[in-house]
Amino acid sequence: MREIERVYEFLQNQPVIVLCLVLASGYLVGLMRFRGIGLGSVTGVLFAGLVFGHWGFVGDPILQSVGFAFFMYVVGYEAGPRMFAVVRQDGLRYAALVLVIAGSGFGTAYGVGRLLGLPTGAIAGALAGGLTTTPTLAAAQSAVTAPDLALGEGVSTEQVLANINGGYAITYLVGLIGLIVLIKLVPRFTGLDLAAAAEEAESGDPSRTGVAPRPVVTRAYRVRGDSVLVGKPLREVEARVDGRVRCFKVRRGGEMLDPDAVSVTIEAGDELAVIGLLTQVKKAAEEVGPELDDSALLDVSPESAEVVVMRRDAAHKTLAELGVASTYGAIVSAVKRGDAHLEPAPDLEVQRGDVLTATAPGPHLERLGKALGHVERDIEETDLLTMMLGIAAGVAIGAISITVWGVPLSLGVAGGTLLCGVVLGALRSVSPVFGRVPAGARWFIMEVGLLVFMSGVGLSAGASILETLRSSGLPLVLTGAAVMVVPVAAGLVVGLGLMKMNPALLLGGITGAMTSTAAMRVVCGEAKSNVPALGYAGAYAIANIVLALCGYLIVRLEV
Repeated sequence: MREIERVYEFLQNQPVIVLCLVLASGYLVGLMRFRGIGLGSVTGVLFAGLVFGHWGFVGDPILQSVGFAFFMYVVGYEAGPRMFAVVRQDGLRYAALVLVIAGSGFGTAYGVGRLLGLPTGAIAGALAGGLTTTPTLAAAQSAVTAPDLALGEGVSTEQVLANINGGYAITYLVGLIGLIVLIKLVPRFTGLDLAAAAEEAESGDPSRTGVAPRPVVTRAYRVRGDSVLVGKPLREVEARVDGRVRCFKVRRGGEMLDPDAVSVTIEAGDELAVIGLLTQVKKAAEEVGPELDDSALLDVSPESAEVVVMRRDAAHKTLAELGVASTYGAIVSAVKRGDAHLEPAPDLEVQRGDVLTATAPGPHLERLGKALGHVERDIEETDLLTMMLGIAAGVAIGAISITVWGVPLSLGVAGGTLLCGVVLGALRSVSPVFGRVPAGARWFIMEVGLLVFMSGVGLSAGASILETLRSSGLPLVLTGAAVMVVPVAAGLVVGLGLMKMNPALLLGGITGAMTSTAAMRVVCGEAKSNVPALGYAGAYAIANIVLALCGYLIVRLEV
C-alpha cells in the first residue's frame, strides 16, 4: 500500500504523465469493438479522464487550452474551403439541414433543460453531448470564461464549467449510442432502401464520388519488329495516348537520341524509357514490345510536385491547350479544385487555384511552374509561420469584446481560432501558395488536440461526476435523449418532405450535421456504399461553425 501511495503522490505532481496515461488508456478503450462498433478514441479518453479525475488527478489547464486552440483552428481550416465548395454545389440544402438540426437541438436542449430544472451550464453540456459535437462544448466553455460574461449571484465560473463538463460527459454516451441505434432503425421503420438510394446517387452523378490520384511509373521497352509503332514519329505516338505517356530517352544501336527532336521516328529495336500513368503505360506496352530492366534507361529521375495555377492567361484553358504534356513533358496524375479531385483529362479546363500533381524531370517542372503559376515541392511540410500567426490572431480576436444594445459580446478562444482557421483555409483554397497543412499533419493536430482537450474535460468532470449523477442524472439523460432524437426527426421531415433529398445523402448529412463519424459509418454500412460520406462531408463543413455558435449562445442565454 505504501508503494501505491508513493506512486499516487508522484503522479499528483506530474500532470504530463497523467495526461499521457489518460490518452493511452483512453485510446486503448476506444479500440475495443462490439459487433463491429467501437466507442472511438474520443469517448475512450473521456471515460479515462473521468476515472482519473474521480481518483483525484487534475489536468494542466495550459495544455488543455493549447490543445483546444490547435483543434479549433484546424477544424476551421478544413471547413473553410469545403464551405465554399458546398455552397457552390448543394450548399443551400446542406446549410438548411444543418440549421434545422442545430436549431431544433438548441430549442430542445433549452426547453427541456429549463423544464427539468437543470443547473446553469448543464443545458449547454447536454446540447453538446446529445449532438455529440465537441465544438459546441469548446465554445460553451470559452463563453463561460469570457471576461464580459456576468454570472448570477452565487454562481461561480468553476461551478458552471463543472456543470458543462458533467452534463456533457453524461449525455455524450446517450447521444453517441442513441444516434447509432436510431440511424439503424430509421430505414426499417420508414421503409427507406439506402442501398438503392446510394446506387441511384452514384449512377445519377458519377463525379460526386471524386477521382483518386493516379499512380505514375517509369518503364523501359524494346520496340518489336512487328510493332504498329514502327515508322511513326515519336511525338505522334505520344499524342495517341493523350499525353499521358511521355518518352524521355531513346537508345538506338547503343547511341542516345534526343527524344525532343521532331525528326525522331520509331524504328524496330529502339529502346525507349517512358513515364506515364500506370494504366496508359500498360496499354502502350502491348503495342511496343518487351519490358527492359536497364539502369541506364531507367535513370530518368522524374520529380513529382504540385503546380498551382495562378496566372490569369493560363486559366480557362484545357490541359492540352496549355501543352502540359506536349510542350513541357509533364504527366498530370491529379487535379484538385477546392476539396474535389477531378479527372486529369486533356480536355479538362483549369481554373485559377487548381492544383495539378505533375511528374517530370526537374527542369521541365520548373518551366511548367513558370507558365502556370507556382511549383510547390515541400508538400509534406507544414507552414508553421502561417499556422502559429493564425492561432495567435484567433485568440486575440476572441478576446475582443463589442457591446451590442448594452450587451458585451466576444467570440472567445473557440470562435476566434475557428474564424481564423476558416479564413485561412478558404484563402489557401483560392491561392494555395501559403498556409499548407498536409492531411497527415491535420489529422495528427486534430486528433491530439481534441484528445488533450477531452482529457481535460474528463479530469475536470471526474471529481464531481457522481454528485452530478445523483443530483441531475435522470434529467440530464432525458435532456440528452431529447436533443438526440428531435433533430434527427426534424432533419428527416425537412430533408425528405420539403427538400426531396436522396435518402442515403440525407442520412449522411444528418450524421454530419451532428458531427458523428461513428453514426456515418453505420449509414455507409446500411447503404453498402460510401455515398452517405458525401452528405456527411457536405453538412459537417457547415455544422462545425453553426454548432460552435450554438454552444456560445446557449451559455449566454442560460446566464
